[in-house]
Amino acid sequence: MVQRQAETYGTIAEDTEIEIDGKMVNLKSMAKDKSLVLCFIDPNREPTKHTLKEFGAMRDTYENWGGNILMIVPQEKLTEPFSAAKWNLPKQTIVATDSNGLMDKILHDTKQQYNDNPPLIFIIDGNGNITFRSDGYRIGTAELVYKSIS
Repeated sequence: MVQRQAETYGTIAEDTEIEIDGKMVNLKSMAKDKSLVLCFIDPNREPTKHTLKEFGAMRDTYENWGGNILMIVPQEKLTEPFSAAKWNLPKQTIVATDSNGLMDKILHDTKQQYNDNPPLIFIIDGNGNITFRSDGYRIGTAELVYKSIS
């Protein structure tokens, strides 16, 4: 279900971090210039596969935008290696595993509900505000995300 509203869906905490390549990275710092597209995905489930194909089809558009895209796979769902290159995702796509409970932290801090219907996508601005939320798959999700950030 894609949800939009004039305000925000809450603000992530200042200390919201994810481990990337062995280093803890602050999400607000990843969003500071152009917002952050944050996707919690299950690459083994069909709804996520459609969304990944859409992002791949819009690779040039997202690369021209230049902001960070963070694809997070739950540790327990990572049954085979997942890479941005395999799906032809934009070059600025970063892949990480949710080994420190990031999704639960964001949902708790922003008082959001989630019914395990991946992908769960947020747009986070440089102030840590969640300005867009989508869970599950709808045709054109990658295009809707792009329209929301541009």
